[in-house]
Amino acid sequence: MELIEEREYFEDAMAKHDFLKADIYMARMKEIAGEDVSTQRYIRRESAFLDYYLQRMTAEQLVAELEQLAEEVVPWYKQFLDSEVVYPFREQEITLLKRLAVAYGRIDEHPKSIKICEMLLCSLREGYMAEWEIEELSIVANLSKYYGAVGEYCKSMELCEYVLPKARKHAYAYVLYFILFDIEWNKIKMIETGELDQGELEGCKEHIKGIYYTCRAKNNQIDMRNIKNFYEEYFGEAIELSIL
Repeated sequence: MELIEEREYFEDAMAKHDFLKADIYMARMKEIAGEDVSTQRYIRRESAFLDYYLQRMTAEQLVAELEQLAEEVVPWYKQFLDSEVVYPFREQEITLLKRLAVAYGRIDEHPKSIKICEMLLCSLREGYMAEWEIEELSIVANLSKYYGAVGEYCKSMELCEYVLPKARKHAYAYVLYFILFDIEWNKIKMIETGELDQGELEGCKEHIKGIYYTCRAKNNQIDMRNIKNFYEEYFGEAIELSIL
């Protein structure tokens, strides 16, 4: 029961991107965890990402650690990446592979991220898992980002439009802000490539500011920082007006 409690605290801290607090809970879990294989694999998986966020591990090391763990947990997953056969992955296997897709994205190997996400979606959409639609949202949101990263902006927009009403329905705030910003990012890229009119840019600018202030009202520090950095670098001006 103590381990379950620490895990809940850890996951809450990670969801809030409070990595220093998450590090405290992870240390406690390592102290009280027994020899149970599934518990040890959970700790290895989550501590790898925590170490990455705390800059104790590079993105390349993160990929290597998760690939090694995947070889132990789901060594057969690669045979389903280009197959029409759907494998019923279990919840912890899905979480591990989803983390691996994110890790590949951090080293710009987006085609690998796309293949893993597409494989997981085929599995989830068979409907064998309860609450599969909630799990689907974060995977599709990440997939939209990876398609955008390889220049398939229209495909990315289609995925955003698919996720947006579902994220609103389930009040999934993290995915909602992610998708709202991704839509505007895709529009900007489509303006740059001539797929959208230059006149759309001012609307994108105002929408991004709106998303930023919504995140500020919710005290969503991570999204605030990411949006602020993008806005100020791209538009060359402060996102917030100075108060004299």
